[in-house]
Amino acid sequence: MLPQIGREDCLATHMKAYEAQQNHIEQVLEALLSQMPSVSPVTGNPPTEVAPPTVSSAGEPHIPPPPRYNRDPQDCRRFLTHCLIQFEF
Repeated sequence: MLPQIGREDCLATHMKAYEAQQNHIEQVLEALLSQMPSVSPVTGNPPTEVAPPTVSSAGEPHIPPPPRYNRDPQDCRRFLTHCLIQFEF
């Protein structure tokens, strides 16, 4: 374990390095922000709301429900595939 004075020195060194990194990040951010074009607020009418598109149920395919599972291991994959297709539509 480090003696108390050694820990304080180590902590002070790390804090100085942290502050230097924060200052550098702040300078880079300010430089980037100064390069961005300024945006003026838009005046005029607010945008009108657009109604969501209506979905026609006539074009949707009708998929019959899967046949009842008969607990046969050979039919398990087929049954699960039918269920997956049913849920995706």
